[in-house]
This record gives sequence, C-alpha cells and structure tokens, in this order.
Amino acid sequence: MSGKKLELTAVWGNDDCESTIIVTGDTWEKIKNGEEESIVAAGHGDGKRFPVTWLFKDKLLTIEGEDCAQHVLDLNIDEIYTNEI
Repeated sequence: MSGKKLELTAVWGNDDCESTIIVTGDTWEKIKNGEEESIVAAGHGDGKRFPVTWLFKDKLLTIEGEDCAQHVLDLNIDEIYTNEI
C-alpha cells in the first residue's frame, strides 16, 4: 500500500462524537499486523473540538482524551470507518 493514504474515523458516545486521522498505507499495514502506533488528533462533539490520542495495539484502538478520559476502549480495528484518499 505504499504511497496510498487512508482516512480513518472512529465514533463514540451516542455517535455524536468522532475523530478522523489520515495514515499512510504502510502505517495502516503495520496497524493491521498488530504493531503499536500512537497518533495525536482532534475529536469533535457537542459543538466542541478537543485533543485526543489514538493508540493502536494488537489490532485494537483506544482513543484517550484530556484528563485520562477514554472515549474508545479496545475497539477492533475492523470497526473503524476507512476511506482510501
């Protein structure tokens, strides 16, 4: 997948909060192989924008926010919305 990029979106709450990141095809392949990856991004919900960190490990995603808030916990990466861009 070298050279390709993917847009990844995760939603939480009552599907009223979300975060989207863009990763390279190579990074996505590493994530799909269970490697660890950490990406700082923005979350959106309730009319606000806030910092979040995407943490990938063992083909699972956890999204953490400020003050150790866990917005997403151990979501299987197959459940992330993906779009090749």
